[in-house]
Amino acid sequence: MSERETMTIIVMPSIRMFHFTEKTLAGLKNEAWYPYAEGKLFKCVEKYLVDSGIANNVTRFDEKISCGDSVDYVVTYNKAKSIEIDTYVVVGRVSDEDDVMVFVNAIDGERAKEYFLDHVKVEQDWDGERDIYIEFCINMSSYQINHVYKDGQTADFFCS
Repeated sequence: MSERETMTIIVMPSIRMFHFTEKTLAGLKNEAWYPYAEGKLFKCVEKYLVDSGIANNVTRFDEKISCGDSVDYVVTYNKAKSIEIDTYVVVGRVSDEDDVMVFVNAIDGERAKEYFLDHVKVEQDWDGERDIYIEFCINMSSYQINHVYKDGQTADFFCS
């Protein structure tokens, strides 16, 4: 079951614009105002929250206070599950080339290996025929930092 969260939005019905009060969508200097079509405020707010990765969906939309042309609403939504990104150390090479050590940000070891393969193919001019070897792929959180070095060398590249 999703965790429920709330946030306040400010709506200006006369110009059909709304403003998120949370920093993520408020704009650099709280200047971000978003348009909406008449009768589509709920759908539009939900779309922005879902597309930005904040919410899975919006469940409630309640008027909080009205002052002049401005109306504040409390938006209740199911919080989106965040994706954990880890840093991996991957060491490998093309055939008889020198080892390459790369730090890769990825959601899991398999994706880290994929990013590494993409990098090493370019870095070592892979011709499509020679073998590519991955010596190891280790999550940094489970690996001691002093073991990241190989033969006195540190990582050559940092992928994200």
